[in-house]
Amino acid sequence: MIRPETVGPTLYTRPARSGPVDRFEPGDALVRTLIDTDRFEVGIWEALPGESFWVDEHELDEFQYVISGEATVVLPNDRTAMVARAGEVVYMPAGTAHQTMNRGAEPLRVLYCAPPNAIAT
Repeated sequence: MIRPETVGPTLYTRPARSGPVDRFEPGDALVRTLIDTDRFEVGIWEALPGESFWVDEHELDEFQYVISGEATVVLPNDRTAMVARAGEVVYMPAGTAHQTMNRGAEPLRVLYCAPPNAIAT
């Protein structure tokens, strides 16, 4: 059994950040990789209000379960977006370009399952 609170986070900071790199601040992504195998990666990531992750696309499927907050998932190739709230799941089939944003007022926490090294690298 893995308890998320016992797994140290990895802080991904935006380029040319002016503040200290040991603090979570706007523009950053906080990721806790819980399981990382040669077949899949499972973890929790957090984004502050107004922040987003990069546009991503994988050769395998990915899902995101919203633990808390509100996720706006943009599909740039389709020019569409969907909003997922706490308790909802977003499924991205292999080859689907996507970007997840926090346009809500609260911090966003998402449990994800993605291809190996999809987020951790």
